[in-house]
Amino acid sequence: MRRPYPFWQFDTIKVPLAAETEFYHTPLYTYLPDTLLKYLLKEDFESPQLGFRVVNAGEPYAVNLRRTLQNPRRGFWSGEVLLEPNSDFRLESLSAFELPREETWLEISLRGSRNLSIGLTIEERQTGRLVGRELYLLLRPSQEQWSTFYIPISPWMAAKGELFRYRLYLASMGDTIGTHFLYLDDIRVITFKHS
Repeated sequence: MRRPYPFWQFDTIKVPLAAETEFYHTPLYTYLPDTLLKYLLKEDFESPQLGFRVVNAGEPYAVNLRRTLQNPRRGFWSGEVLLEPNSDFRLESLSAFELPREETWLEISLRGSRNLSIGLTIEERQTGRLVGRELYLLLRPSQEQWSTFYIPISPWMAAKGELFRYRLYLASMGDTIGTHFLYLDDIRVITFKHS
């Protein structure tokens, strides 16, 4: 179901309308002030300390995420994943977050030749015990240009409830032949601050 993205300000233009005239407008997308927004996760790859960990580190065919200067979406750096044949990429955010009262969205910018699965790692809130990792959505990026996806993740967390805490979970698999790539940038989990 398509919904308007709630964290952007409205772009209002004041133009007198006249019959049989054309007016071209390129909308500007600006975020609401930071005083209203809360970032549960924010990774732009500009810092050497990444906000993610490889879930299957040490296993055969496990793939790492690394920073690269090659063609970032914005800034100087982006994340790069190289998928050799039969490789297995599984990543989760270091920071965990509880079910917010306000709606929560994921923003992620991608470019690549493989699909990326998006989901959540679910842990018991009190003990931190892993309950499971669930994938909910498959994204198909363009190889040539960056695409930004805006995904409401509140329903995923609400289905599990307040007894758990969550981490962003990303996964992809290499093909049986050939090498593929994924580039990631500007990954954010956003909600509204409580008033």
